[in-house]
This record gives sequence, structure tokens and C-alpha cells, in this order.
Amino acid sequence: MTSDKAIRKTLQISSQIPPPARRLEALVQQLLQLPRQQCLHAIRDGAVKVNRRVDTRGARFLEEGDWIEIDYTPPPVK
Repeated sequence: MTSDKAIRKTLQISSQIPPPARRLEALVQQLLQLPRQQCLHAIRDGAVKVNRRVDTRGARFLEEGDWIEIDYTPPPVK
């Protein structure tokens, strides 16, 4: 069985998201609802953009007004 469905998500950081929760890897994990390691791979593989630029720094803290775009295709299910 394979998983060829791309997951696409977009989020603008608002003041409602408290600063401790603005770490890129935490937001990606929350949006994708996937295990942390899989989210880190998505970030490192360039599937995540911050303000229209690929950002591979999972530890990055985002500012109010920043945009996250995710275009991720999960690996095939074995």
C-alpha cells in the first residue's frame, strides 16, 4: 500500500499563539498530526516554507505575522 496523497496546510502566526508554542517543529507537528520525527524529516526535506522560503530549521521561533506553508507527501506505507 502506498500513500501518495500530499498534505497541504497554511497558517499565519497570530497573537493567539503564545510565543512558547511558536517553534516551527511544534507548529508543523500540530498541523500535520504526525509523529515528531516525521515532521522533522518534512522540515529538513524542504516541505515547509516560512514566508515563502524553504526553512529547514525546526528549532526556529516564528513571529506574529509569519506564514507557514506545508506541502508534504508522506512516505509509502510498508
